[in-house]
Amino acid sequence: MVWQVAPWAILIFGFYLKDEANRSPVLVSRKLKGFLMNPDRRQAPRKALRTHGLLASRGSVAVEVQTIDVSVGGMCVGAPSQIVVGQTYTVTFDVMLSERKRRVAAVAEVAYSVGNNHDGFKTGLRFIQIDHASVEVIEEYVSS
Repeated sequence: MVWQVAPWAILIFGFYLKDEANRSPVLVSRKLKGFLMNPDRRQAPRKALRTHGLLASRGSVAVEVQTIDVSVGGMCVGAPSQIVVGQTYTVTFDVMLSERKRRVAAVAEVAYSVGNNHDGFKTGLRFIQIDHASVEVIEEYVSS
């Protein structure tokens, strides 16, 4: 990819980042650099959550996962095996609120799955369908 930019634009609007893949400088705006340099680009607040959950898809056996954190937009789980990115699952887990278990269920798309066979796979799930009651449970939990 080659970008041609007037030298004055570099001084006014941005700066260069070194592209490690091809060793050529890439012009990036300050706002975009902040986004790229920040690995936590979530839109909603999240909170650590350590409990067991289930990932299920049609025609396959449910996979038990360990929840890591949750927000109204999605969650991170630890899975025993790599989960296919882009695959859609139903995820269910319980949240303790006011000493009472509350069930959360959502349809989620796998955003990433990284790790190895020794430690498991850290898997990001983006909620694509979630009922109002589940959203309220997550909002209450995250704000507590």
